[in-house]
Amino acid sequence: MHVAEESTNPRLNSLRAFTLIELVIVVLLISILILIAISGFQFLITRAFNVTAEYDLRNFVSSESGYLVDHNCYLGGVGDYIEGGANSTGPLVSPDLKTRISAGVRIEIVSGDPCHPSASPPYKAEATHSKASVVYVYDFSTHSMSERKK
Repeated sequence: MHVAEESTNPRLNSLRAFTLIELVIVVLLISILILIAISGFQFLITRAFNVTAEYDLRNFVSSESGYLVDHNCYLGGVGDYIEGGANSTGPLVSPDLKTRISAGVRIEIVSGDPCHPSASPPYKAEATHSKASVVYVYDFSTHSMSERKK
């Protein structure tokens, strides 16, 4: 029978390895912290897309106001839209409408008559980003913006 002898080196006697349970607990705690960080980061990304859609709608409204002054009517009817990107697409793309829409944002006319914005139903446009959590709606008759969940 072999008996383990104590080493004469004091450093070897004080070495201690981590147990499997300790390692599992550390990995579990790190995983939980990563999940919390990712969910917080995802919230910030969604908020950025929301702000982008809101900003683009405000710019679109400003451009529409300039178009109204020049043409006595807003540009576009119900169902007309503009989708942003390097080259914006849609029926609302016009050299007279001086605005640039961000990639992923879609602005659409959802109701009303462009020449009579206060008539019933009022002239309204809505904007959203494909990765946003809200839709922004601008009412041209009251000059107010509202938002609703997607």
